Amino acid sequence: IIPDRDFFGTGYSVKIHRNKIYFGVSGGLYSADWKSYYNPLNPAPFRLIPKSKGQVWDVDIHLNEVLFGHHEGTFRVENNQAVQIAETPGTWSFSALKGYPEKLIAGNYTGLNAYSFENEEWNFSGTIKGSPTESCRIIAEDEKGIIWAAHPYRGVYRIVLDVEKNS
Repeated sequence: IIPDRDFFGTGYSVKIHRNKIYFGVSGGLYSADWKSYYNPLNPAPFRLIPKSKGQVWDVDIHLNEVLFGHHEGTFRVENNQAVQIAETPGTWSFSALKGYPEKLIAGNYTGLNAYSFENEEWNFSGTIKGSPTESCRIIAEDEKGIIWAAHPYRGVYRIVLDVEKNS
């Protein structure tokens, strides 16, 4: 992604939310006002979200809040700034739990974390007990509420959650 001379990098994730477009790239989280057309002769108005510099793996929207997974942990965008909500390194992706929209799980370099939406914002609830203690890049929930997490070369893990206890 090279829309101008200042913003370039390998793109990993993009989302549009509240009339802004967010790009998660190898150099940070960038945003711009959303338009259906950008003139290629004018530099794109992309700006680095302060405190987001570094590898961004995922950008997601949950309960109207912009979250992003980063090499340094999990962040939310608040007042156009990055606010860290968990320091567990390497948050790959997020998954809302079926039937529990105020609960998320996130795969990271060292397993799975739980998050809860409380006081109008996402907060870290802890590491999911019994989850793998290694990279969980791909996660999914089946129709019975069982979590499946894939490791790049160790296989697939089956995890049964107690959602109320985050375990």
